[in-house]
Amino acid sequence: MDLYERILGTVVGQAVGDASGFPFEGWPANKIQPFLDTILKDFIKHPCGLFQPGQYTDDTQMMREILVSIVEKQNLDPEDIAKKFMNLWLDNQIVGQGQSCRESILRLINNECTWMDSGAEEGRAGNGAAMRAAAVGIFNYKDPENLLWNVILVSRITHKDARACAGAVAVAQTIAYNLRESTFKSDKLVRILYNSVTTICEELALYIKELPKLIKMNDDKAIKIIAHMGITDEMKPEFHSITPFVIPTVIISLWSFLKSPLNYFDCVTRTISVGGDVGTAAAITGAFCGSLNGIYAIPDNLIRKINDRGKFGFNFFESVTKKMIQHVFKK
Repeated sequence: MDLYERILGTVVGQAVGDASGFPFEGWPANKIQPFLDTILKDFIKHPCGLFQPGQYTDDTQMMREILVSIVEKQNLDPEDIAKKFMNLWLDNQIVGQGQSCRESILRLINNECTWMDSGAEEGRAGNGAAMRAAAVGIFNYKDPENLLWNVILVSRITHKDARACAGAVAVAQTIAYNLRESTFKSDKLVRILYNSVTTICEELALYIKELPKLIKMNDDKAIKIIAHMGITDEMKPEFHSITPFVIPTVIISLWSFLKSPLNYFDCVTRTISVGGDVGTAAAITGAFCGSLNGIYAIPDNLIRKINDRGKFGFNFFESVTKKMIQHVFKK
């Protein structure tokens, strides 16, 4: 499998996971259960009625804008990325925005600060930085050391909390590992993630270290443990589902991926079945599985239907990936 297939699998895998989870966002697991057999057979229309099937959200929109910036600049330029994020809000195109992202981008739009200072302060550890980090994993797939620094720079546009940044690093490092290595070894990946994340957030690193045990557990027991990782009494979810807090989001995505790394359908369906903030978790899971298995592992009928208000679908991602290979990686 060549690099092109894996990079395209990463970005389209994220978009398909995102669009598949979007209609079920915020639902408890028991309400999602009747749909599990059909989730990845075809997209369903969002219950709000405003979006056509296959619509993806801010998770993929912001990841997409990072990719476009990298291709245009042939480098990673956080200032340019911040401008592209601003345009999503200025053009009223953002879908499903999180509070920290919205407040941070509005600070930039209102000229209150630069991108270095716009991010939400410590204590705000949502999954908004992690959800878009796959793009940096692609850019720095051969350079894990610069990857860490670049992820933190891009994260700071909306998030300064160490947990949020560490979660983004874990996502990007997983993508980079899958693109870089010819043979997938889950124990090696867990070690890489632990060593990389522990320098930023020891709490998340210790949870990552527990993944081999979690994978062997009964699913219901593992999900209950993951859903409450790092969560204080005030933050506890109403049911055992995934909140927008970065630690459970990243761990559930890694757990689901490592349970069946070669099967895109099983990975994404498992993540969505958990309930809660399943759009972001499914987007990250889809990127993980797509980066390992390539574009042809993703259901073709879904690939052709991903869109952002009828635009920026498969053909767009195919074009960006080709430009990345030719102009950024010079291959």
